[in-house]
Amino acid sequence: MALLLRRNPGIFRHKPTESQQGLMRTLPAPYAGLNLRDDITALQPNEARVLNNWTAREGNLGLRDGYAEHATGVGSGEVQTLAAFVGLTAQKMLAAGGGAIYDVTTAGTATSLASGFTANRWQTALYNNRLLMVNGTDAPQDFDGSSISATAWSGSGLTITNLVNVGVVRNRVWFCENGSADVWYGSAGGITGALTKFQLSQIAEGGICVAIGSWSRDAGDGADDMTVFVMSTGQLLIYQGDVSSTFTLIGKFDGAVPIGRQCLFKVGGELLVLTRLGILPVSVAIGGVALDLARINPWGKIAPGVVTEAARHGGTAGWHGALHLGTVYVTVPQVSGALWAQYVLNTRSNTWSTFTGWPGARLCSFNDRLFLGTGNGRVMLTGAEDDEGSAITARSSGAFAVPQGAGLTNLFTAIRPTVRTAGGVSGQVGVDTNYILRSRIGESVAISTDETDTPWGSAWGSPWGAQARADRRWFTIDGEGQSVSVRFQVTAQSRDLEWFATDVLMKPGSIR
Repeated sequence: MALLLRRNPGIFRHKPTESQQGLMRTLPAPYAGLNLRDDITALQPNEARVLNNWTAREGNLGLRDGYAEHATGVGSGEVQTLAAFVGLTAQKMLAAGGGAIYDVTTAGTATSLASGFTANRWQTALYNNRLLMVNGTDAPQDFDGSSISATAWSGSGLTITNLVNVGVVRNRVWFCENGSADVWYGSAGGITGALTKFQLSQIAEGGICVAIGSWSRDAGDGADDMTVFVMSTGQLLIYQGDVSSTFTLIGKFDGAVPIGRQCLFKVGGELLVLTRLGILPVSVAIGGVALDLARINPWGKIAPGVVTEAARHGGTAGWHGALHLGTVYVTVPQVSGALWAQYVLNTRSNTWSTFTGWPGARLCSFNDRLFLGTGNGRVMLTGAEDDEGSAITARSSGAFAVPQGAGLTNLFTAIRPTVRTAGGVSGQVGVDTNYILRSRIGESVAISTDETDTPWGSAWGSPWGAQARADRRWFTIDGEGQSVSVRFQVTAQSRDLEWFATDVLMKPGSIR
């Protein structure tokens, strides 16, 4: 049953003793991250079934970053493209919206670089000091660090505006064509000129080519890079060598159906495919596991969630993956132009969580900072303590523990989260029992109070005078069960918030 906070007495004024309340059990915060794959009875003690807007750290959890406005005026609707140009002499960030492409490198009003386009969702590739851009509707464009111009590509029988996706493999540019399995490639080192058709339609077993990427067995980038063609059927066609000489088919590997044109992204040397069954590493597909994606660590831990989201929103454009300073963000467009969510992987600890509340239609890592393209023509910069002045709400439902052995029913009487913060935190804390997670959470209480108002007795106050401190307050709860899981929700504007563990008081029961 769900256990809710009582309004009275609320916070204990002293630590209850075991003789008064029974036994105490300490449950760790779920800093091992989100696990949607394993049965709820099999989660590790420091895992969670729900972990939203928390970030896993070493031995504790903290709040996700907030965001603040960086640039405005990228049209008035969804910013569907956000891309970084890192050239020989310039570093720029471009955004597309409202039929135009803008320079949003500098904070403030965006600067228009080109306009009159029909589509705003550009697929891009950085190559040979150019940012190449195609969208399958407008003429291909390229950015040289200062200006944008139409690219002089051509091809026998090719309608140039049909080029819809672009990839770079082994010093050569490749393109997908709208509605076709065949692909096109340029000359070695070329950024303009004649394209040659490669008739993939004679090799693939149906479908169209949706994306092209490079992958290497040694996780490097060089002469042994392989060319990966992703078909709309889920089939992966992998070639070794260069198309001008020895282009050898390594194999055809059946995988799950990919999601969208931006289904490929790289994490280190691994090439990953966003599919309707989860995230598929190319190295795993070659190894023979291409459909049971839940088996793959760490990607498999969120596979059931991706399956659910793909069934609901797989037809909505905007799915993509991004890597920023060792963290992977997989964006799920939940309602076109309105809501987005992210699955977030800390690659240093291989721990997952989910983010909601970021207005991120498109994510871009640029100059060691993470930017969000929004649904109203703005670009946001992450790293703030709050969401444009609004507090961040994070929630968690952790693994179940069996404090007294199977079959014994216990009465849970009080709960005490251990948090550390320099600011005020409100929230709801309770427990679920008997392996049933419920949405009811109870009334809001002060988990931690803000002591930064006047720490030195000054009439003006001194907010830099406070230091982070650990708060351990008891709250009464009322319920019973054989197993117990901590349910915790906090609302705060405090980036230094840390949650370590939660104590639960209980009166041991008997077989019922």
